[in-house]
Amino acid sequence: MAATSRPQELDDGARRRLAKQLYIPLPCADARRAIVTNILDADESVTHRLSDADLDVICEKTDGYSGSDMKHLVQEAARAPLRELFQQTTGGEGVRGVGRRA
Repeated sequence: MAATSRPQELDDGARRRLAKQLYIPLPCADARRAIVTNILDADESVTHRLSDADLDVICEKTDGYSGSDMKHLVQEAARAPLRELFQQTTGGEGVRGVGRRA
């Protein structure tokens, strides 16, 4: 089994060795919306305040993203508040500032 996001770059030898080739297109806007909401709704302890308008903007700006790209986008966005909190509590010093007393 193999997967690629650039099938045009496969050489003929690799193509001959693959018994079956399936082309799976990039997700449409509705599918990208479903990916985002499914990831966010998968864990009941995670809350978000994305409105339908926010989701529309996300879907518009992610045209050309794969399902994997969408998953990573949501994961990175979910970590942003933690990064901001970490920066505030460490005074911008990063890990070096953790546990330091003033």
